[in-house]
Amino acid sequence: FSCYNAIITYKTSDIQIGDVIVYKLPEPISYFVMDETIVLDYLIHRVVGINGSRFVTRGDTDHFGRHNAVKDKFQPEKSDVVGKVSKIFY
Repeated sequence: FSCYNAIITYKTSDIQIGDVIVYKLPEPISYFVMDETIVLDYLIHRVVGINGSRFVTRGDTDHFGRHNAVKDKFQPEKSDVVGKVSKIFY
């Protein structure tokens, strides 16, 4: 399991399919990965569709680095979006 060292985001209302966004979850989620419990308040995922006023998102890979085809259950609205990712530092 690896994390980003840092990301740069910027606030914008222009969010399109293919953009990577940071958004606040309605409730923290926790899961168990490699003997460690991870708790998340925010997600960094790619927009793969737009459903009215909501964004359909999914992560690019799963926790093992494989392609992720599963769309997120929660569909954030613009008010949930913290920013659009412009740079990821690994």
